[in-house]
Amino acid sequence: MKQKIKHLLKIGILTFGISLFIISCSKENVAEIELTETQQLQNKFTLENFDDVFVKNNLEIDWDNFKTNLNTENEINSYEFNTNFKVKSSIEDYAKYKLLASKNELNDWNFELIKFSASKENINNNLSYFSIYNFTGSIYHYNLDGNNTLIKVYSKGKITEEISIKDFSNVNTLAKAPPIGGGHCLGCWSLVRTEHYTDWYTNSGGGSTLYYSHSTYNGATTEWVYIPVNGDYYGMPYDPEDGAYHNHYDYPHGGGNTDNHEAENILGDNAIIQAFEQDYRNQMSQDELSLFDTLSRADQLKYLWSAKQAIDKTNELFSIPCERYNGKGDAFRHAYWNALSTQRLGAGMTSLLTTRHENKPSIYSYNWKENEMDLFNNQVGRDIASGGSLDLVNDIQTALNNGELHYINYQDLNCRATYSSQIIPTNQ
Repeated sequence: MKQKIKHLLKIGILTFGISLFIISCSKENVAEIELTETQQLQNKFTLENFDDVFVKNNLEIDWDNFKTNLNTENEINSYEFNTNFKVKSSIEDYAKYKLLASKNELNDWNFELIKFSASKENINNNLSYFSIYNFTGSIYHYNLDGNNTLIKVYSKGKITEEISIKDFSNVNTLAKAPPIGGGHCLGCWSLVRTEHYTDWYTNSGGGSTLYYSHSTYNGATTEWVYIPVNGDYYGMPYDPEDGAYHNHYDYPHGGGNTDNHEAENILGDNAIIQAFEQDYRNQMSQDELSLFDTLSRADQLKYLWSAKQAIDKTNELFSIPCERYNGKGDAFRHAYWNALSTQRLGAGMTSLLTTRHENKPSIYSYNWKENEMDLFNNQVGRDIASGGSLDLVNDIQTALNNGELHYINYQDLNCRATYSSQIIPTNQ
């Protein structure tokens, strides 16, 4: 009898050991499968065609931080990856992005970028599309071209509104939407514009402390938001007067003290720019001044700040007088001036103003060479800005080093062009 019990115990222990081994192997196999699949996903995923430039250039996928959701019918995992922004952005207070990946019937991976949009108290890193729970806000679905395909509105974890973007072509749906430009609405969809700004800082006071300098405009994106009948909107605090939210992100770091600067304080009308304006008006051609005086004060400030910041940056980067005048520094200044103004006023108005700037009486025989050089570099600057540059200084310096800008050689002692002067690429 004892021998039989010992035999049964041995069998039980062996069976238990085998079970543990099988479970251990099973877990290892699952881990290996997940590792292999995440590697596949990394190889297939790209935001190269995403049309929101800010997201395209700044969103990073945290491939090591994900959740899975098993489809019991086909035993296939769906993945949800956390994301981060390369630069600090005020929009992060109201939005969190996640990457969803799942296989279709052809066994190919499908990707969706989803955005949780809500008030500050409802946004946190623990949000998951696989477990909505008590979420109140909106979830936006985007394909990898950046097209918003679906919007779901939640109240305490329950869907209250769901609409496919193609449905906005429906007359009945559009009837609920107020005119573009904002205005209050209840129980309707409103088109809200998000304007993107880069906040610039300087350590001109010395040391490691960075001080806010100015903000530059980097374009805008639009999306539909739903305003419930009770008026309890949960999302980015857009201004109902102009239907816009101002998203600020700092470059390169912002010193950790980035403020959400009000639009009227961006390139403000202060004593610094007013003193610059008095001097700059004397440098304008009559044609340029006539057009400048027709602009709104806000647009005048954009033009003036662009000119001033281009001069300041040129003086910072180039110290030799004949670099700043007709040299490579002059080429940089004109390109940067036009690039800044293009971001703020558009390429068309910038071209009109800066082209007229050159329409001044000649003060010496070879003045025309300066004008030809300036007009060429102006166009390069406008092209760089129109191409969606997020770092104008770096991109213009690259153009300078590659010889895409022009300058004048064989200058006289006053840095003016001479009979022998040629307009040559800046890499020579």
